[in-house]
Amino acid sequence: MARLLFGLLLVIGLVAGSPYAALALSSIMGTSSSTFVDFDGSQQTLTMGRNLPQPDWLPDPQKSLLVKASHWAPSVRALEAGGKEILVHADAAYVREFYTRELAQRGFKVFDEGIGPLNPGAAALLAIEGTLQAERPETGHEVSIHIRSPDGLILRPRLIQITWTQHSPEQKAARDALRKGTRGGSAPNRFQ
Repeated sequence: MARLLFGLLLVIGLVAGSPYAALALSSIMGTSSSTFVDFDGSQQTLTMGRNLPQPDWLPDPQKSLLVKASHWAPSVRALEAGGKEILVHADAAYVREFYTRELAQRGFKVFDEGIGPLNPGAAALLAIEGTLQAERPETGHEVSIHIRSPDGLILRPRLIQITWTQHSPEQKAARDALRKGTRGGSAPNRFQ
């Protein structure tokens, strides 16, 4: 049975792309939760599945499919944190423009980081076509959007990986102080 499932996922991944294989696997696995213990003894709970509630302020392109979602329970580190992976049949320019426009309309400062510090060869190897970072200081929301290269022999879907957090003003100040202290000085902040 396991070999049959593996073979089926392999065929789906080759023909329709890895996002469709991940969608099939997520549908089979359902929803699950895990609890992690941090170095300071605090616990964090992560829930993963396709049926988790999504933030109403985070839009999805039309005709996109939710592959999987995750949600961290509120903790001392963040009021809200989560992520999702969606598959789309659109080019990277459309995805970049869609999220830049939609998040800006919702009060976010959006920054297109391209392929970041990677050279084109490394970005191609890692299937990365672009990254967007966004922040809404009034609410403490931060969003990171990674646009992946299409794959699959026939359908060629594109995976979009999105993570978000919301920090209280106290959490943000503590995090910024920690970052400043560990870097030995003030690091440049792209959101200023």
